[in-house]
Amino acid sequence: MSVAHLILAALLPAGLGGSQGLTPEEPPPGSEDFARAVGSSLQSEGRWVFSGASHIDLWFHGMAMVDPVGPGPLPLYDPSYPTRIRALKERTGVPATPLDQRAGYFRDAFNRDPAFEVLHFLPLYFGEATRTEVFAALERLAVTGDGIPSDVPTRARFGAAAIGAVLSSPGQRALLGEFVSVLSADWEGFFSDYRREGLPARNEIQAEAQSIWDQEFGPLIGPLLQELNLAGGTVFLSPAIGIEGRIFSGVPQNQQDNILVVSAPTVGDDARAVIFSMRIPHSPGAPPGAGSSLSDFLPFPCRSDRCPGRSPLRRLPECVPPGRKKHGDFAGNHS
Repeated sequence: MSVAHLILAALLPAGLGGSQGLTPEEPPPGSEDFARAVGSSLQSEGRWVFSGASHIDLWFHGMAMVDPVGPGPLPLYDPSYPTRIRALKERTGVPATPLDQRAGYFRDAFNRDPAFEVLHFLPLYFGEATRTEVFAALERLAVTGDGIPSDVPTRARFGAAAIGAVLSSPGQRALLGEFVSVLSADWEGFFSDYRREGLPARNEIQAEAQSIWDQEFGPLIGPLLQELNLAGGTVFLSPAIGIEGRIFSGVPQNQQDNILVVSAPTVGDDARAVIFSMRIPHSPGAPPGAGSSLSDFLPFPCRSDRCPGRSPLRRLPECVPPGRKKHGDFAGNHS
């Protein structure tokens, strides 16, 4: 059991952290999730692994199509991404999906309630799960009026509990369910094929970035990463992400329990661009923006066990309505 699941067992109501729930899917050899399972074993040796995940790509694709800018001064996604996707659909004759048709509706609804800012970080809470497991958990959460459902895939329990702690009202969860349904339709009608066609080129960039990291950057800054409890983890490449990526720092006791999401370069781009989109702080207590020039992302100081974040340029707002437990009290502090 991972550290995340141990934390979950201690914090959730009885039954959610035990052996109840659906059996995790076993990824077949040769699949992307099988490669991620292999990557997990490499992380245990203190190594950063460059990878990809369909649930991360699909979720951030959907959020970028709804609103590529987000609530902050800098865009949370590549601002050109929606235009490129719409142009591709027109060029290839792909009809508009429910995501295209309802993007404005979701943008307005999400912007009315600050709690929905958590959706910009949602995939990071499901780092070990498959796309099927993530969406099964979110669908179950959406129809659970109160509390956290126990009958969700084991590897998605931590994520379901984290999101459920923020989106706690029936209305919020119903809107989440609508968005999950629209994303599922987009996967079937467009995104699955689009992603599959781009995988060979991205895998080449991924492999090149891994080689550069292992041979050059990893050995060079390894001691610093050890000091910062960032000895290992997974760097996910995702096409919709722009200059502001995402980071999820694990518990201090586990130096491999870390997730970064960075932009996936286009075909022909130097794979070093992937590495330069990672920012490493000078010291564990470094203030936002005090990272080295290696990259664009800094894991900022955090007072709780698990910290999701974005770029070092702005601290995150609270994601919880007044009167509720802080998000950070359960699954990480956004500040």
